[in-house]
Amino acid sequence: MQVSPLLDLTGADPNKVAAIRRHMNVDLAPVSTVPGGGSWAADLRISLPVSKAVLLQQERHHGFDDPAGAHAFAERVAGKFRRAALHDELSVGLVAGLEQAVKQAKKAGAVWPDEIEQFRLLITRGDRLHPKNVAVLAVTLADKLSPEEMEPLRKWRTQERRLLCVSDIQLDPVRFRSVDGVGARDYRASDWLRITELGQQTFW
Repeated sequence: MQVSPLLDLTGADPNKVAAIRRHMNVDLAPVSTVPGGGSWAADLRISLPVSKAVLLQQERHHGFDDPAGAHAFAERVAGKFRRAALHDELSVGLVAGLEQAVKQAKKAGAVWPDEIEQFRLLITRGDRLHPKNVAVLAVTLADKLSPEEMEPLRKWRTQERRLLCVSDIQLDPVRFRSVDGVGARDYRASDWLRITELGQQTFW
């Protein structure tokens, strides 16, 4: 069995606590039911093996209010340990730029971020650590976004393309696909991009 310590969030920045509860923190996963109450999160930066015999001697406490909470926690733990290893320009630079584009759009009152289910990265030439061509899949709730709604992401791609060219990575046009229209082949071959401004749960 692997165990992680619980971190007491009492007195922490309310914005930070809210982000953790929304599963927007990579290392901290919320645990809703802890004896004594309060706000707690499992610190996934630490994971230690413990004998089952030792655990059998302990008093058991269920950490979640309902099965949905337990499932969300399991997905969060799984997501942390199976994140794809990507070239730094993709996992850091490209994601940061996309995050900023969504943030600015929401601040300006744009509606299109609410129509984005998730962003995914598809390597079209090369591999994840040595990419040559990549494309961002914008998976949408709507069957089709209007040209006006797609334009901000197209502008973002133009700017990001110049930055990636320095690392000899070509950024293909954004591929807009509805939830029902995205193909299984592209979905399985692509990697989920964690854009916290979308307030997403984990997708795999």
